Amino acid sequence: MKTGTEKTIIKTAASLLIFFLLVYLYTLLHEGGHALVGIIYGGRINNFVLGFDAHVAVSGANFTQIGESLFNAAGVLLPAICLAVALIFYNRNVKSIIYHYLYAICSIMITGSFFAWVAIPVISLFTTLPAGDDVSKFLNVSGLNPLLISLIAFLLMFLLVLVACKKGLYSKIKENLSALSQVRHRNLNKRQTVVVVLVFILFGSAIFVFNQTLLRNKVFETSFSMNVHDDLKDVKMSFAVDTNKTYKMNMKLDAEGMLTDIQIYDDKGNKVYQNICEWFTYDSHLSLNAGNYQFVLTFIRNPEVMAQYFEEKGYEFSQEELDGLKKLLAKKRNEEFIPVSFSAVIQ
Repeated sequence: MKTGTEKTIIKTAASLLIFFLLVYLYTLLHEGGHALVGIIYGGRINNFVLGFDAHVAVSGANFTQIGESLFNAAGVLLPAICLAVALIFYNRNVKSIIYHYLYAICSIMITGSFFAWVAIPVISLFTTLPAGDDVSKFLNVSGLNPLLISLIAFLLMFLLVLVACKKGLYSKIKENLSALSQVRHRNLNKRQTVVVVLVFILFGSAIFVFNQTLLRNKVFETSFSMNVHDDLKDVKMSFAVDTNKTYKMNMKLDAEGMLTDIQIYDDKGNKVYQNICEWFTYDSHLSLNAGNYQFVLTFIRNPEVMAQYFEEKGYEFSQEELDGLKKLLAKKRNEEFIPVSFSAVIQ
């Protein structure tokens, strides 16, 4: 027979476990939506991370304007589609309370994710858009009226709520809450209260220690914004590594309408990392030996210059891939400059 304290610990641990599982489930659907569209347009998945720092890195995709817009919106659309399908199979007659609460939490979580798509387009009419946000990217790429986007997002929220109501989900939750309010619960005694507090403290401490254990000293860090006027421009930065080990590398790039060749060379001129992209958020691991390194960014705006650059570097692209990259460069070819935002940390 379990004591009241043991039951409290089990319930607390179960609640935390369910919370983390739901976070990972939602981020799986959100980032999976981005990844799915990227694959459809010929891209490859370089990194797929779930959890509180969820993100996906896709490179090599030949997006059209519609495709890139869909890529930015897929993170909210795939969870909504999955919720709509799940609600079709919802049965309010199931006796398990956990079953109904899980449905309700997922419904609220996914429906609520549309709030940003309602609010940010309206906010964009009065101030600068948040950098790097899916909604901001969608607005910039699609060219649609912000109020139209807000209206569509609101209608999708309304439809999801309507389906949930029609299936009786929210009325079932209301019934359960009403039943619980009529039950007389015994207050936690001092011992049980202390145990609950200790469980949360120990859990938080474990997360802190885990993060501190994994935390490495930064060997390289940069963050800048600039306007690129030239057809070809290099930015070079040097850094040193004291210890042979595998380092974590985080990079964010926003240079729409232009190719950026990201390279890292050791002190012997050997290339230890290279990637060509337009924009991305990328987390990876990089094995480095002690020594001096050079971080090089090459920005390319001109299709002819791009072809010559690829030939000099020995990069092999098919004609179809080159045609796709030329279309990418044509998006902002007539603009005087292209704004660039880049940040990188190696630690």
